[in-house]
Amino acid sequence: MLERSAAALSVLVLSAPCLAGPIITPASAAPRYTYTVIGGLPQSAPAGPLSMSLSVNSSGRVVGYGATAPGYLSALSWKSGNFAPLSGVSGFNQTFARDVNNTGRVVGGGYKLGPNGGILETHALRWIGTQVTNLGNLGGMHALALAVNDTGYVVGYSTLPGDNQTRAFIWHGGPMQALTTLPGAIESYAYDISNTGYVVGTAASAAATRPFLWKDGRAVELPIPAGVRAAAANAVNDAGHAVGAIEISLNTGEFGATLWRDGQRIDLGNLGGGFNYAIASGINNSGAVVGTSNSPGGLTGFLWIDGVMHNLRDLVAPGLSPLTIISASGIGDGGQISATAIVNGKRTAVLLNPLGPIPSPGVWTLVTLGLLAATRRRR
Repeated sequence: MLERSAAALSVLVLSAPCLAGPIITPASAAPRYTYTVIGGLPQSAPAGPLSMSLSVNSSGRVVGYGATAPGYLSALSWKSGNFAPLSGVSGFNQTFARDVNNTGRVVGGGYKLGPNGGILETHALRWIGTQVTNLGNLGGMHALALAVNDTGYVVGYSTLPGDNQTRAFIWHGGPMQALTTLPGAIESYAYDISNTGYVVGTAASAAATRPFLWKDGRAVELPIPAGVRAAAANAVNDAGHAVGAIEISLNTGEFGATLWRDGQRIDLGNLGGGFNYAIASGINNSGAVVGTSNSPGGLTGFLWIDGVMHNLRDLVAPGLSPLTIISASGIGDGGQISATAIVNGKRTAVLLNPLGPIPSPGVWTLVTLGLLAATRRRR
């Protein structure tokens, strides 16, 4: 039986004895950001986690979850200062909204808990406006919807009858369909789907957990260094460029943020802090990547553009009220970033709004990648 918190659903990772260093290229100037505090749901929240963002679409709608009562989490959908009511949440002890497409359709999941707090059932949910649909399952008691594209295709994972195995699924208006992923996989999870039909996730065999890229019924394994025990692709854009993470060390819990682009794996690096940890969670169609990294100031959100990882704390425009960004989960094509920060001592969803356009990957990055590929071919 699979039991995970809503906050951890977007990442299943994840060991490599060593990593290639990041590609260093001349950096485009990173944009500055203003921010909007989304806060919790309209109900009063208890002490502790208040709200968390999980995704943003290109019009600035943010989805995630918030605390509404002790032990109770509820899916949230927010735009321009207004919360959209999501139906069906009262039927579950906990709900979360994991993704939103550019038409405003929202997907996520709901948990039913037992008297001792254990998860009895999980349900894959989709909201259109305020109306909720239960997407079904692959025969087991557990299913979660993790991504939706603009044509309404939904991906996620579900257990099979008996709840002893889990499979990635795709859904589009009919019965949920299991995805065939990598040879030898006994478990699989789909984390994102692009508008062009690319699906990414991870597939586990007896030997390793490997990232995959799927389209039109065919899955390919994304490259990882020799000796890596586990890796996952968490997000993909319309060009099929994927981001995620690989496990660096099973013993220390270190992870490396990774971009897969045109068949090549690029190590995105990290922001330091004495502990090698970074996970990439989102990529837009311009190739800008966001995620979470360790830093000298602790966990923080990052923006990776043109070969350079930037600490989002450093990009907040001066003169604004203080906040401490601790993670970034998604980036829209307009450059807005869904993030989570400590505001007034509580973990709170925020939306980062760029003051200028986010540059696309520069020519020097493309030249460097081309030279790297040519060097590999000569070897």
